[in-house]
Amino acid sequence: MTAVDFLLTIVTLASIAGTAGLAAACLGTRTAPSYLLLTYSLVWVELLAVALLLSPIGLVSRPWLEVAVLGCLAVALVVWTMRERPRPPRVLPRTEAVRDSLRDPALAILAFVVSCSWAYVVALAFFTSPLEWDSLTYHLPRASFWLQDSSVGYIENANDP
Repeated sequence: MTAVDFLLTIVTLASIAGTAGLAAACLGTRTAPSYLLLTYSLVWVELLAVALLLSPIGLVSRPWLEVAVLGCLAVALVVWTMRERPRPPRVLPRTEAVRDSLRDPALAILAFVVSCSWAYVVALAFFTSPLEWDSLTYHLPRASFWLQDSSVGYIENANDP
């Protein structure tokens, strides 16, 4: 992956998250958990909708996905502006509360262990190859066929129902 590909991936992911965040703010969520859950749900809705709308015309490719995601962000920005820029609820805790909580040794150790665990999971996800049967015989071939066909859909002669 080149530096340009990496930057385009970051821009695409930020656009998807931004679209979902603006849409969740426009829908008037009042609490941080409901805002985060709605944003998470809207991220998946956007990804599925874009892939399914581009599939019938065979445009599921990186450039077209990026264009579609940026178009969704533009629409979300227009709607957000027309709705007088509603503010989402505060999601991050105040730094003083976090600092005070981490003074407790048990919570500090727990935060350290959880952080190390997340770092390990991220390292496994990004720096190791898939080696299990399900990934190698089902998920990865489907993704390859979808990329080859430029659409998400039925794969003929697949060895599963």
